[in-house]
Amino acid sequence: MLCLRRLLLLFALSLAGSAWPAAVAHAVVYGAAVGGDFAYLARGTWTQEQVHASLSSLHAAGASVARADADWARTEPKGPVGSHYHYDWRYDDRVVGDLAAAHLHWDPTLEYTPKWAQEHIKPIVHHGKGATFVAPLPPANDSVYAAFVGAFARRYGVGGSFWRSHRSLPQEPVMTFEIWNEPDDRWTWGPDVNLQDYAQLYSAAYQAIKRADRHSMVITGGLAFTRTSLPRLLNDLKGMPIDGLGVHPYGRDAQATIATVRWTESQMAAAGRGATPLIVNEYGWHSGTGMQSVSKRNLARDVKSSIVGLSKIKQVGAVIPFEWSDPVWGLSSGALASGIEQARRT
Repeated sequence: MLCLRRLLLLFALSLAGSAWPAAVAHAVVYGAAVGGDFAYLARGTWTQEQVHASLSSLHAAGASVARADADWARTEPKGPVGSHYHYDWRYDDRVVGDLAAAHLHWDPTLEYTPKWAQEHIKPIVHHGKGATFVAPLPPANDSVYAAFVGAFARRYGVGGSFWRSHRSLPQEPVMTFEIWNEPDDRWTWGPDVNLQDYAQLYSAAYQAIKRADRHSMVITGGLAFTRTSLPRLLNDLKGMPIDGLGVHPYGRDAQATIATVRWTESQMAAAGRGATPLIVNEYGWHSGTGMQSVSKRNLARDVKSSIVGLSKIKQVGAVIPFEWSDPVWGLSSGALASGIEQARRT
């Protein structure tokens, strides 16, 4: 896997901005969501040693990438003074450093507007048992978000300042930058969902990241409602460059998930984007209760079958299911490793 990662990195460098992996004989990159690892660490539920063991086991399973949030609100709690922005990179340094130590690239989802930068609208609030959830809001001004993602790319992208000051770490720069998460959902964007607004945010972020790291791959945020939202998003992105399309093909089973990605591929071809990689970076099933719940027997089957089936789709460049650190999602039981191994053989 190390050789594949280095091959993909060299290929991305040679293309100067058209990143991995579609043109490398359909090489597929594998990984998993690891947000739980860092949430457990932040809460004190896990130690640093447990996080390292978890990430190392993900790499041993055949993964080279790991998806987790890059929390803008945590990194920039206060607004700029004049034109000077202040960033607190301590949390992001820990995430990228822990992942690099395990020979994993970070696939960050760049989201969560700090209060000072939010749109001036009332957020959606959910009062649950013992907790209140306030849904995120988009930024009032795309330029301040663009400033953040540009600074993030300068620090963690290819040749970034973090890597220059941490040369003892394996050099695993951020190669893929996901702009927001599920921007078609009021619970992740705010009450006024508007994909035209998101397209403008993506464009501003794309330009800022490319100025900071020309080797980067800037992908759209995966959609919560792929079949209804994707045609609108592609229309709103018409004429804009995109490096990759994030896809969240949650389905009742592996067959339904694969069918959604094949449908996505057909929509991309119809929009003239048949060469744009599909980054399948969130989907899965669990053995608990509620949505996406399946039996433990079917869980292992669906994890393995989905990885193999998705890998056969020509336009798919990465398969990154949810969620590594919580065993209820079935990835760490051996199903992820088995699926990756079989996908590479076929």
